[in-house]
Amino acid sequence: MKREEKEKKRKKGKEYSATKIKLYSVLRSGFFYTLIAFFATFAAAAASTVVNAVELAGATRADGIKEIADLLLSAATAIITGYGAVRSGAALYRGYFNRQLIHQNTWKREVVESVMKKHTKTFEENGYRWEQWENEIYLSSPAADDALLASARGMRLKVVPHKPAMNEEQRRALYQIVSEKISQGKNIFNGNLVRLRTDMLSAENWKRKQRDGAPPCVWVQKTDYFSNMTSNDLIFDQVFEADFSSVYDGKKMTVDRYGMLYNLTDSPAANIVGASTLAVTEDGYLIINRQHNRNDVNNDCYVPSGSGSADFEDLFEQDKKEKKQLLAEKKRAYRAAKQAWKKARKDALSAGGKNSKSKDTLTAENKSKDTLTDKNENSGCTDPFTAQKNMLAAKREYRYYRSMKKYECDFGAFLSRAMERELAEESHLPPSCFKETIVCGYIRLLNRGGKPDFFGITLLSCNKDKAENFFKNKKEEIERQELEDNRAVMDFNEICNQEYIGLDQALLQPPEALFGEKKISVQLYCLLNLLKRYGDRLNLPSTKA
Repeated sequence: MKREEKEKKRKKGKEYSATKIKLYSVLRSGFFYTLIAFFATFAAAAASTVVNAVELAGATRADGIKEIADLLLSAATAIITGYGAVRSGAALYRGYFNRQLIHQNTWKREVVESVMKKHTKTFEENGYRWEQWENEIYLSSPAADDALLASARGMRLKVVPHKPAMNEEQRRALYQIVSEKISQGKNIFNGNLVRLRTDMLSAENWKRKQRDGAPPCVWVQKTDYFSNMTSNDLIFDQVFEADFSSVYDGKKMTVDRYGMLYNLTDSPAANIVGASTLAVTEDGYLIINRQHNRNDVNNDCYVPSGSGSADFEDLFEQDKKEKKQLLAEKKRAYRAAKQAWKKARKDALSAGGKNSKSKDTLTAENKSKDTLTDKNENSGCTDPFTAQKNMLAAKREYRYYRSMKKYECDFGAFLSRAMERELAEESHLPPSCFKETIVCGYIRLLNRGGKPDFFGITLLSCNKDKAENFFKNKKEEIERQELEDNRAVMDFNEICNQEYIGLDQALLQPPEALFGEKKISVQLYCLLNLLKRYGDRLNLPSTKA
């Protein structure tokens, strides 16, 4: 146990160091190059001045005037170089350090009104609507939730491994944002996260999009938390210079020129994937956590059993048994797709002849209906066009499985893994207690620039007392370590309290009645509503008397 905790401390120390390095690395393009140029030029000018002075001391009277001129020229070069370096340093200070992050309520109201008035075509076709819980405004669609519940486990996942770089405006704004968060005592770590690049659709529109009948495909990409802070989280903020001239408009990355929230496929923002789950014990109790006040998001607020952002490692972190099973499934799917493609190609050649791709051949065959009918009866195809279409669909299927990466899995498995990891970290439950995690909901948070959040219900194989013991024992262990080294382990204790609510009570009462005046997060509010909507389809246990 001590070795594991030492490893956690070492890893946490690395995260602190990585955060500091990342913060100051945004300045190196201007600051360090300016310093290098200044010292190099100044050293050359100073050396030239010294050499000229020495030569002047030993020079004859005839060469004195020339040496004095060289000495004055070298001194002037050194002065001009120093002046240029000072000006460059001042410009760098104004560009990076002397900026202000401004929060304006009037500006926020204008952005909210503009975004809520207009909807993109994707939002309208899939039944999205704006809803509000306290100060949180979010976009939701019951049709998209139904599609996730029915087929999240069957959705394909395609991963773009490279991370998009921040633009110059984002880098300039980053220093002010991180400095403000640190001054407020927030915990900031620039971890590798997952960016969503596909909009969630209704079941009908998923079928329409996948014309070949293949399962829906979801695209994701690698990103980081700093990219999220300089794009999604800045939707209502602006960064100004000292003279209050506008430098960076935060909504530029999340709202288009028509005032509408970007679709995920078109958005340049980070759009990190949020993952929240509500754990249900086997004796019918919900686990509710209260987050610490030093957290950057939902501080001092009641939250689900596990809530956070999906890490990039969630795409390929499985145990040995799961890896072997996934590898076997990929091999079976690859072989089946290869055989299907060979058969479809053979059928296409039989239906349209060896030159079935030629339009002239197909046109000539269409002139003789009887001949075509006899040929199709022998080949088992209706017509060459259908056979060609089937062949192309089978070819796409084969190419997909051939190009699959080692970290790729289906979309539902990725979300379930992220939710269970957050549940283990925040509620201190071992993975052996997780029976099943069902993905059943999705929203986009306007206050965070349209950030996508997914929801699930995790059924546990342990009862309330056992779950409570896991949490208390781990919390006491962390508190003991905080006395030894407060800086190193304080951030492991994100959850400061835990409560348990009967499932029957949660299904009968609205969220505001369950918690009264206590502050609850929008994630917990949405999960409680999803629990009521899909309770009959989740095979939930009942509370024992």
